[in-house]
Amino acid sequence: MKPRIHSEFAPLQKVMIHTPGTEHQQIIPWEGDHVLMGNYPYAYQELQKDHRDLKQFLEAEIGADNVLEIADMLEDVFENDDYRYRFRVLQDILYDMAETYIDHLQARGIKLDRYAPKEIVRDLIEGYPRKLTLNNHRLPKIIIPPKRELMWVRDSAAIVQCGVIIPSMASPRRRMETPLTRAI
Repeated sequence: MKPRIHSEFAPLQKVMIHTPGTEHQQIIPWEGDHVLMGNYPYAYQELQKDHRDLKQFLEAEIGADNVLEIADMLEDVFENDDYRYRFRVLQDILYDMAETYIDHLQARGIKLDRYAPKEIVRDLIEGYPRKLTLNNHRLPKIIIPPKRELMWVRDSAAIVQCGVIIPSMASPRRRMETPLTRAI
């Protein structure tokens, strides 16, 4: 039997998706309070395959132009290379972590208004710093945690007849999804 997509209101027209990436590889496989700890992640290749299958199904149902990648839409948000604009958007997404993030970029000689949108989006989704190395046998200070939970996009926004509903997330790990969705 062929799978079908149902809607309470009307046929599905557009879908926001997130292709799972290296954010799923930044995890330590045990429970704890650190942002990189948690249940052992899905097998990365299996996760990629399942997502590819779902994306192909959605593209066949509603057309490739109607399957929108979150990362691509976020890149569009940061195409404006004005420092104040980018800083304001990052403050909306990162709250008090925005200044720390920008300070770290500047310490590496990167100016926010010259930083490629694709790299900003990678930092927001994959986490910052992206290269995780132990320092004196201690886990690094994570400025932006990886967004492994983005693969469940259906939870972070719902489009209804009168607009978009962007809920707040109860889990601390998922709270940054709301401002990411709002930025888009």
